[in-house]
Amino acid sequence: MPRSELAHLASISATNQTWSVPLQTLRDRLAVSGGTPEADNPENIATWRSYRELVEARNAFAHGSTASALLVPPAKVSETAIDALVQTQDAYVARQRAHEHHSEAVENHQSKYLGEWQQRVKSHSERSHEDMLSSLWESGLSWRDIARLLKVSIAAVQKWRSGEKMAPKNFARLRDFVAAYDTVAAHKPGIDIASWMDVPILTDVPVTPRNLWTDGDPNTFFEYALGDLKPQAALDAFDSEWRQRYRDDGFESFVGDDGLLSIRTKNR
Repeated sequence: MPRSELAHLASISATNQTWSVPLQTLRDRLAVSGGTPEADNPENIATWRSYRELVEARNAFAHGSTASALLVPPAKVSETAIDALVQTQDAYVARQRAHEHHSEAVENHQSKYLGEWQQRVKSHSERSHEDMLSSLWESGLSWRDIARLLKVSIAAVQKWRSGEKMAPKNFARLRDFVAAYDTVAAHKPGIDIASWMDVPILTDVPVTPRNLWTDGDPNTFFEYALGDLKPQAALDAFDSEWRQRYRDDGFESFVGDDGLLSIRTKNR
């Protein structure tokens, strides 16, 4: 908003201190920031919103018109109510700022652990597939577990153990998971990862961390493994329809004889 409009609003007469004191406070805030509600300055925008609402309310009070922006009739607006309005705006700005900082922190954390994982991927690229398979087996994973993680048969794993060459895509799957295993182990040293991989995320839902890895995406897997996603949030990220897919409460809706929607137990 240009300074000319700020000057115009500031020049409107106000004989009641209920209006003049908080308006002056808001004008002082705007003067410090230059009086322009820039898009990247939520505090300034909020201050302008407060200023406009106060001016509208004051004009309604002075001229007997209706201030539609306020739920309370203008004649009943007290200095305490105006102060509460300003404090609410300040709290809103603080909340928005905290939300922005939280989002930035989440993105920074994600980029760091994905970067760490990629560094480990690069390191394991130099290893042989026989060595990596043996490492997984020694960690407590069965050959069946390893085959499921790589989406191959146990027979294929046995052949690779014996020295048969792996296709590039299978080598990449093995290398990527070994790197992921090491990343989780580095940050959660007390976890028996071999067992944890097949523990259901929720007791009544047949989805495990292994599913997050093989059928989801690395980000969801790491977010859950490192404790940044609660179980239900992890399932939401993995499968938005998991509630309908895996949970059955035993009831169904139907339209009764009276035309109203009702519920009843399902026929088993």
